[in-house]
Amino acid sequence: MGLGEKKEIVARYISQGLKRDHALSIAGISKHQYYHKPCKGKRGRKPTNQTLKIIPESKNVEREDDTLVVKKIKLIHEDPDTDYGYRKITFALMALGYIINHKKVYRLMKQALMLKDRYQKATREFVKYRKVLPTQPLEVLEMDIKFVWVERDRKQAFVLTVIDTFTRVELNPACDGPIISTGLRSCHRCKSTTRSSDSELIYSINFSQPIPHNSLWIP
Repeated sequence: MGLGEKKEIVARYISQGLKRDHALSIAGISKHQYYHKPCKGKRGRKPTNQTLKIIPESKNVEREDDTLVVKKIKLIHEDPDTDYGYRKITFALMALGYIINHKKVYRLMKQALMLKDRYQKATREFVKYRKVLPTQPLEVLEMDIKFVWVERDRKQAFVLTVIDTFTRVELNPACDGPIISTGLRSCHRCKSTTRSSDSELIYSINFSQPIPHNSLWIP
């Protein structure tokens, strides 16, 4: 049952002599709902047809018709260097003395079909095939590099962890300064002695892109 039907029921009960509050409690509506009359049309103030403009010579404020403002916008658009969107057009009009905000400029330009196309951000290409599905050991290796503080040596050190994604076994843990080249060389030698393969991939856990086989990190 809608609110209008409930109002009719309350009005009928009141006309038959029932008290208003009792009728409202039966219908399950409040006094505000019963007496409220929604306004027709668009909510808010009606848009103005004039715009205030400051005259530089006399410092007076005058009202100017919006059609003249639209003509001024078209005049600004004629110059290719000032073929702006509605936000920059707002500042251009304010520089000419108009007291106007970007919302009204947007409305005027929309009515005059002068709005620019919305700026589209360039599409980004993300890494695909993040799910690694190796079919045999030592086919795809993943590495993780951490930067930690070694209290005994009083210096920072890199911790390299290389994992075989098929067996989930850690290969040749290394902790040193130049570990990127030495650690991967040792893993590569271990791999070459264990199994010979034509295809191999090494992934970084911090960076999802695969390291190419001709990278400087692998000899």
